[in-house]
Amino acid sequence: MDTSDECSTSKIISLNNDNENLQFSLSAIIQAHSDDAKCVIETPTGTLISGGRDGFMKIWTNEGINWTNTSTVQQKDCLAINSIALGSAPDAGFESLIFLGRKNGSVAIYNASNTEEPVKVLQGHKSNVCALYFDDKTGFLMSGSWDHNAVVWPLELLLKEGPDRVPIGFLSGHKCSVWAVATVPSKLPKFLTGSADKSIKLWSKDYDVITEFFGHTDVVRSLIVISELYFFSTSNDATIILWDIPNCTRLRNFLPQHDNFIYTMSLLHIPSKDDFLLSAGEGGCIDIWKLEADANLIHKFSMKVPVQSIWSISALRNGDFAIASSSGMVLIFTADPSRRAPDDIQEFFYSSQYEELAFKEKETQAAKDPTFDMSRFSTKNDNIAANDGFFHQVVTEQNGNAADYQDPITGSGRYVPGSSSVKPVSIDKKRPQNNFVPLGDFYSFGKEGVSQKLFACLLDMNLTLFQPLKMTDDEICAASQILKDNTEFEITECHVVTLEKALEWPLERAVPALDLFRIALLHPKLNEIFCSLKPVLGNPPKDPILILSCRSLANAASHSYGREMLLSATSAFSSFIPEQLYSSKQALQISSATALANFASILLKNSEAKSNVTELGPREDILRSLILVLQKTNNYSNYSPIALFRILQTIIMLMWGQSTLIYLAIEQNLPSILKQIKDGVSDEDIKSLIRDAEGMIFAI
Repeated sequence: MDTSDECSTSKIISLNNDNENLQFSLSAIIQAHSDDAKCVIETPTGTLISGGRDGFMKIWTNEGINWTNTSTVQQKDCLAINSIALGSAPDAGFESLIFLGRKNGSVAIYNASNTEEPVKVLQGHKSNVCALYFDDKTGFLMSGSWDHNAVVWPLELLLKEGPDRVPIGFLSGHKCSVWAVATVPSKLPKFLTGSADKSIKLWSKDYDVITEFFGHTDVVRSLIVISELYFFSTSNDATIILWDIPNCTRLRNFLPQHDNFIYTMSLLHIPSKDDFLLSAGEGGCIDIWKLEADANLIHKFSMKVPVQSIWSISALRNGDFAIASSSGMVLIFTADPSRRAPDDIQEFFYSSQYEELAFKEKETQAAKDPTFDMSRFSTKNDNIAANDGFFHQVVTEQNGNAADYQDPITGSGRYVPGSSSVKPVSIDKKRPQNNFVPLGDFYSFGKEGVSQKLFACLLDMNLTLFQPLKMTDDEICAASQILKDNTEFEITECHVVTLEKALEWPLERAVPALDLFRIALLHPKLNEIFCSLKPVLGNPPKDPILILSCRSLANAASHSYGREMLLSATSAFSSFIPEQLYSSKQALQISSATALANFASILLKNSEAKSNVTELGPREDILRSLILVLQKTNNYSNYSPIALFRILQTIIMLMWGQSTLIYLAIEQNLPSILKQIKDGVSDEDIKSLIRDAEGMIFAI
């Protein structure tokens, strides 16, 4: 690998190729989305399609370097679009199709010639669809999801016959989210999946695992198959690996000149030039590699774009490439001088983006340290392009190497309220450890003072029901046994039938049934039986039902089966559960905050147990939702102190050790929110957690 070239933050990327000087520079700036632009792809006609966290798909056409939005499609309920692919099904009457992977686990299929409504919505996942791939030779559409599974969809049959009459291929075997999917060109179809469990699996046409590839030390994020013999993978471990498919071996590791996560890759062909592989990811890093005939990569150049994250990079047919970024923009870079953006446009873009990064830094410093001298920074409207040294530092050193921080008042150790001695703050400020975080044991809602009252209510409700929902005398006895403090009794079929029957009760009578169920989840065997099947979660209208639903989810974490169930229903914890925090009912606030704290602890403990493999997707979505709830809160004293304490625990565990998520929290104005909470509450335990969160922010 050639590592002689230095990383550049300039506006032009130069590649020396057989004595020809090839230069990449900014071509176009598309203000695409109000939130992260998560994916971008080019159609055969040269238009671009982008999808965003804001729930919009947008189609763009160009004249020269000017791009125009010609179509905007909003997803139902503003579902975030996290992946995109293109395909066709001519035998089903569709020459051009657009596939969108959405946050709720669905895949929406649009006819490219009429995007008003999807022609079909595929339902095969329980959580966010983060990866899509269409094989135009076999007609298979592949999807990967946070639910740990990949699905193979025979597209034309689905469009002609419908999902009920067509066998779907489920690729189940990964232990964490499936972030990457691809097919291998061979006589018999073969499928590849890459996962947050650090493994890559090769699957047969019968959807059985043929072999596994191990070599990455962190989440596998992207796969590119270049032939029947070879494929590339990339990972959060900042490496690209070349694999030999027939021999199931790793051939080479390729290292860029940075240690940032690599999220995305694309193959670029420049007419009359060479073939290249593009890789991009966290910190705005883009690497350009020359792809040689033997599949070797030669690193040609690196650049940094002034955005926090590049979620998707897509090679264009004319030799340009496009990126979708956390800023909401789609940016296009070109090697053709005729498509290069004018110098004044480039200067404005780079200076304004650097200014935005610097202004966020100023706000963050001010929120963290009331004594911070804001006069050291220019105002947001000043001309700051000349301050090149500072902005170079902002862009190129986002990922660390900050000096160790000591609180200017308390120093390197502080008193933890409720403890019997002074405990030192951990050396790694991004991973605070004390009596409060991370959680030692999971929270649970027990039987204290409720059993007799609950049993009487259960009997009364049961008398109002008719068969088959009415419990028999034996089932009433089983319910009574579940409610007793002793959990050593043997579980029989009668106990299971009793709970199943209770869960069928109508909503207006469901309060004692749900209370019975959440207590049953504390029993290890009942937890196994019910949580290995499905989560009990709906959208009931009344507060008692909502409270008991959240308590049931919290109690499900008491045993391993419940924790596995919760991991397969991550979307509930980024939407349904946080929404309950808007309630003025403190019991509901506490129940939802407890469920969130338990789930954040599950995610964190899974990461620590699996050699620090971190699934940032679910953590990011929940973190965004929680910060949004806090942003919309006018008076933090309206929160139950217990709920607010557990919300802060959740936020800290979600950000734990991850600069990417801490940066996200900063962008979402968490420092200012923490300051407002600290000024508005008197509880010392809450203030202690706020200091931990501020320490994490300062650490980066």
